[in-house]
Amino acid sequence: MKLIKFFVTAFLLVGAIQITYAQSLSNEEKQELQLRAKQKIEDFQGHLATIASRNMSATNKNAARKAALDLFIGKGESYMFEDSYGNRLKHDAVKMQVSSRRTGRINTRLMKNYLTSLANLSQYTKVVIEDADVVRVDNIRETGDGKYEAVAYFSQKFCGYRDGRLVYTDVTEKKVKIYVEKQTVPMPDGNQQVIWQVLLGDIYVLDTY
Repeated sequence: MKLIKFFVTAFLLVGAIQITYAQSLSNEEKQELQLRAKQKIEDFQGHLATIASRNMSATNKNAARKAALDLFIGKGESYMFEDSYGNRLKHDAVKMQVSSRRTGRINTRLMKNYLTSLANLSQYTKVVIEDADVVRVDNIRETGDGKYEAVAYFSQKFCGYRDGRLVYTDVTEKKVKIYVEKQTVPMPDGNQQVIWQVLLGDIYVLDTY
């Protein structure tokens, strides 16, 4: 019975700590963090549209691919990350889950490989990728030392054309892990300004229809 009480107490304590972390951000700070995360995802969606476009030159596609990878932690390569206990761990490069309404299968690929294959997609003469819904950011939690993590939800609409005719379309709901670092930088006027450094993580498929 004492052991059960210990685990219950520990669980409640962890929950209380997480609530305290969440409450350590003001409403304005939460809104700013959410706006920064939304902008990153919108930038990513915009780069995807450029990469997938059949009318873009290889130079523009490569530039968009690099810009897209710059939005992610590790920039498409493996990276070192400090956990909530202060341990520095090596993580695999960020991944992207892709799905198909036709097959119902979900495949996981390295983000850098996914972007390369998207640029070279040859089964369609025209590809359109666009936002299908607004970005929603939830589960903001502090991991310590001015760093936060969150989860963002968004949707993509994919349209594939062949010779001017729409031959495939789907909408995929996805979630992405968000890494945030709150930094205070001095301004020329002597004041200080808070800057949110936001990076995207692995992207997962929730549903495709």
